[in-house]
Amino acid sequence: VKEASSRPKSDDKQFNADEISALLDKRKPAGGGAKRSTQQASLGGDKDQGQKLSKSEQGALEAQLGGCWTLPAGLEGSENFVVVVRFNLDASGKLDGRPSVEKSSGNRPFDESAVRAVQKCDVAGL
Repeated sequence: VKEASSRPKSDDKQFNADEISALLDKRKPAGGGAKRSTQQASLGGDKDQGQKLSKSEQGALEAQLGGCWTLPAGLEGSENFVVVVRFNLDASGKLDGRPSVEKSSGNRPFDESAVRAVQKCDVAGL
């Protein structure tokens, strides 16, 4: 027959799974969340797509550029040409750098006239 221990009970603590888990888990705590960038945020940077224009913004931009666009003399069939020009704007909405032809129409003078139109126009009013 066993007798009950005569030693006094130490402070009874309630079971806390979080404390035990913390003692067993020797990994470094995760920082959580995304790391803070050290670069200034921008739209239309070299490696991102930037903000897409809505249909109304795109129409307004095309109308504004159309007023600055002078087609090369003697160009036939230009109504069938399509050129895609990429350009960046700075924080104030002004042209930042030189526009570039992203998708050519197949007609170099037409493409170059589109680039000149972007350079000539003040696109900041959109």
